[in-house]
Amino acid sequence: MQLEPLSHYCEVMGWGIYKEYTDKAKASDLVNRKFWNELLKDAAAHKFDTTLIWKLDRAFRSVTHATNTLTVLNNYHVGFRSLMDTSIDPTTPNGILVFNILASVAQFEKDIDAQRIREEVKYAQEHGTKSAKPIGSNPPDNRLPGADNF
Repeated sequence: MQLEPLSHYCEVMGWGIYKEYTDKAKASDLVNRKFWNELLKDAAAHKFDTTLIWKLDRAFRSVTHATNTLTVLNNYHVGFRSLMDTSIDPTTPNGILVFNILASVAQFEKDIDAQRIREEVKYAQEHGTKSAKPIGSNPPDNRLPGADNF
């Protein structure tokens, strides 16, 4: 879903696409984000001029990871754009401010989700399951209205 609009944006901007990097791993899983690591290696070799992502919170889940990546890209003289976060222009003080705010929001969302999951697991474990998965299902109510059902 993300690649088509990204490709269209590049076409409108007159940019050639060097490569599409697509990871299935979570943004916070830096070990299994093999294509993200490949992107950074290619940036170091200056195989492209700009990194275009779909949305900031899809690429990063921590402020540290986001700011470190932006610093690395800047050091490689590789630009950074987010298609869905058009207000981010990391070449300006205002753009860096917006970048940091949105990176903070992404981390906040990740932390809140993790907290909710821990609370749900704890509740489920305290109420009869160790895996937090429901046991069985409620049988349907097959009784007929007004009938004696035994």
